[in-house]
Amino acid sequence: LCALCFPWRVCLVSILGAALGDPAAAIVGELAGGPRIAGKKTLGGFLGCFAVSGACGLAVAMHGMGAMGDADSMGQASALASAFLLSGTAVAVPELATGLRASTEDNVAVLFGSGVVLSIFNLLGVGSPALLK
Repeated sequence: LCALCFPWRVCLVSILGAALGDPAAAIVGELAGGPRIAGKKTLGGFLGCFAVSGACGLAVAMHGMGAMGDADSMGQASALASAFLLSGTAVAVPELATGLRASTEDNVAVLFGSGVVLSIFNLLGVGSPALLK
């Protein structure tokens, strides 16, 4: 369903975020802990999800830049930093929000929530075309 609703790179970041970022949140949240910020969700888990999901978005954007042939190194650095921050935020925030309701299935929320957030960034013109198109 994710592939039907979002552009393919957005879908890829959403799927990678659910597959890698969500488990990273669980592992880091259990091992590192930290203050609870939303139900059972911890700051450590949020940051673990953010970092891993940001790295996934970075990889997708790097692949997209290779396909686009972008040669401007300063523009590339800015686009890659943007991809990391936007992807990390887009996946970690829905993952964190699932802590507010005990009955929420976080895998579905992360998949579609991150796709919606990235699509909103795209509509607002925020972020790299290598990530959002």
